[in-house]
Parts: sequence; structure tokens; C-alpha cells
Amino acid sequence: MRIAFDLDNTITNTEELYHIYFDKYLKDKNLTEKDININLIEEFQHQYLEDVFNNVSIKEDASKYLNLLSKDHDIYIITARNNKYVTLEDINIICKRWLENNDISPKKIITDASLEQKMEACKENNIEIFIDDDLRNIVHVDKLNIKTILFDDSNYYPKTKRVTNWEELYNEITKV
Repeated sequence: MRIAFDLDNTITNTEELYHIYFDKYLKDKNLTEKDININLIEEFQHQYLEDVFNNVSIKEDASKYLNLLSKDHDIYIITARNNKYVTLEDINIICKRWLENNDISPKKIITDASLEQKMEACKENNIEIFIDDDLRNIVHVDKLNIKTILFDDSNYYPKTKRVTNWEELYNEITKV
């Protein structure tokens, strides 16, 4: 099978690290949540998002189960990460290096893929199972009659069928 995974907050703990950096950024500038606006967020992302991508930790057991799955299946990474806020290196290099450093060897890495682009990437690559932490992406890809699995370890979608850890995810995939 061809199985596609989102990267941020599915394989990685990006949101956690993002908030740590953002809180420090606000503190260093003597700002509060009341001062947050789109320009401030853009400035922050231009300064720190590349560091977040390079230093983010992997979710517990993600590498273990991705490697087990890759023995019998083709693994694809489809991520919205793009070069908009990256200045020192190309996002493809950052993603590839991070995956290699975490012992993950996908067949293909697809970047700059948000809602519609994730659908297209799944269609173009004949993806059979798609895993993401964002319900909007799940709903869009599901329209293609591709099996979708919502990875939600933060309890954002408590009333939605989902998996909450990598062991559950692995068991759900191997049932197919």
C-alpha cells in the first residue's frame, strides 16, 4: 500500500515547540497576547520557524512504527511546510535531513501542500491511506475515497473517530 503522512503534529511535536519559541519571543519583546497581530506573527515566523523545523522532536514511537510500516508499504510525507518563512535552506533539505536524523526514509517527500494540494498529491501518487492531524485535510482527502485516519493526540476533536498515538495508528493501518 501507499500510505501518506502529514509531518507537523502527526510525526512531530511542532505545535509544542512553536509555542515555546513564540512565548519566548513575546517575553523578549515585552509583549503580551493583546499585542499579537498578523504582522507580529509573520515577523516571528520569519525569524524562528526554520529553527522550529530543524529542532522539533519526534512523537513517541513514530519512527518505530513508520519503519515497521515501511517494510511492507510505501511511505509518503505530504506536508504544508514551504519556503515562505525559510531563509537559510530549502524546505526540502530541512525536511529530508530531519527525517534522516530520525531514521525515517520515505519513498517521497512532498512539500508546500495545503488543503487542495494535499488532495492532488494523494491523487497523483495513488495514495491508499492518508494520515493527518488536521480535520480539514482529512475531510478533503476523504472526498477522493481514500481511507483517512485523523491523528489527534491533543484531544482537539474528541467526538471524531481518531487515533491518539502511534501504536493505535499502526493497528488501524494493519487492519486494512
